[in-house]
Order: sequence, then C-alpha cells, then structure tokens
Amino acid sequence: MLKPRKRLTRKQIRQDRFITTVMRLAGTIQRNSKRFAIGIAVVLVAVVVVVAVTQHRKRQQTQATELLGEAQMAKWVGETEELVKLYQRVIQQFGSTSSSGEARVALGNLYFEQGEIEKAEAAFQEYLKKYQDDSILTYTSWSGIAACWEEEGRYSEAAQKYRGFADRHQDSAWAARALWDACRCFRLSGEFQEAKMALQQLINFYPDSPLAYRAKSEEKMLE
Repeated sequence: MLKPRKRLTRKQIRQDRFITTVMRLAGTIQRNSKRFAIGIAVVLVAVVVVVAVTQHRKRQQTQATELLGEAQMAKWVGETEELVKLYQRVIQQFGSTSSSGEARVALGNLYFEQGEIEKAEAAFQEYLKKYQDDSILTYTSWSGIAACWEEEGRYSEAAQKYRGFADRHQDSAWAARALWDACRCFRLSGEFQEAKMALQQLINFYPDSPLAYRAKSEEKMLE
C-alpha cells in the first residue's frame, strides 16, 4: 500500500525555488559565458579609466596649487613679470582645474592695478565665460568688468553691469554692494532717477545690510 505523500513545508518550497533559480542562472551564464566575460572586461576597463582620470586631475590640481603658491611669493617681493608668467602658466597648463579660474581673476586684478584695462577686462570676461563656480570669484570678475568700464568713463554701462549682478545673483552676499556701486555710477552718468531706483532696490531687498541705512540717507539727497 502506498504511503500518503507528505506536504512540503514553506521552508522547503522556498529552498526548492532558490535552487531552481540558481540552476537556471548557472545555465544562463554558461550559455552566455563569452558575453559575460566581455561585459566584465568592459566594466573593469571603465573603472581603470575613471581611477586614472581622477588621479590625473588630483595631480594637476596639486601642481596648479603649488604654482599659485609661487605666484603669491612673487607678489610679496614685487616680481611683477614673474607673477604674470606664473599666472599664465597655471591658465595654459592647468585649464581644467579650479586654480586656473583663480589665476585668471588674479591676473585681471593685476592688470587693473597696472592700468592695463583692456587686458584686465579680457581676463574677467574669460573667467565668467568658462567658470563661475566660485561665488567670490564670480562677483570679483563681474564687478571687475564694471570697474574697467568706470575707468574708461562708461559710467552708465558700468552702473547697468553692477545692477545686473544684483538682479542675477539676488541671494549673493555682495548683491547689496553691487547696487550701491550701481547707484554711484548712475549718479556719475547724471541718471539720478536710475540711481534712486537702485537705492530703493537695495533698501527693499536687503534691509539688514549695513549699506541699507546709508542708502536711505542717499535716497533723501536725490529727492
């Protein structure tokens, strides 16, 4: 007489399904072993490339930072020609690093101090075109261009540039300063209504700024 078949427990069912799945997976791998090997090779090559690129960038950043250190020493001792060469070397050899952007802005400031306004503006423009990844350097470049236009007597354009920064970077810590400079340039260009509007913008948007109190006094003078 046949014995009644025992019911499988849940645990046995799960084990059976797991074994079946593993066997199917093993069969799939065996049938497609060549494809799997190629896929693994591709992944390994990609990992090696990523690691190599990362290490190369780190080396470049280190070298660029060292050159900026040399530039700082040259600045302290007043070796202007050497300073320019070091900044240009960082820009040319390490253009993909953050130090390159820093070197462009520093070079722009140096040219401005030397009265080479066109070169200064070009350096600032280049930073804004290629980088803008640092809030301080972005403001320095933006206001640097406006300052260059001031030096050339283009007060209305300079004022618009300053105000443009505040409009585009409303959350910047330097937006209030940009509006203050915009007002000053509008006054120099004789555009007193525009100057008043810039002051009002400063007061409305940045009431806690140290410049807000001064702006209120200036606004009364323009009435």
